[in-house]
Amino acid sequence: MQRFWTCTSPASLPICGFARLWQALLHPIGRLSPRELELLRWIARGKSNTSIAQIMGVSRHTVDTIMRRLFGKLDVTDRTRAAVRGLAFGLIDPSLDNLS
Repeated sequence: MQRFWTCTSPASLPICGFARLWQALLHPIGRLSPRELELLRWIARGKSNTSIAQIMGVSRHTVDTIMRRLFGKLDVTDRTRAAVRGLAFGLIDPSLDNLS
């Protein structure tokens, strides 16, 4: 895999962290599955795990599992950061027209 950045000084470390995350999302291992993407979009809409489970037709435990994988791929630890990162990478449409 090609590297898109070089970390040569302490000042470049925040940029390098962003570049590593961006490259991870572009790498096949880092791509989100359709379920992870759907879950991310429901998280951004403020839905609870129980509501998401009902909407997706899966158990709450399945939602928890998908969420753990999603958080790992996005390198986040909470729902808010996941939603913000999803917006930053264009994974979530910020328009309110398509909210259900």
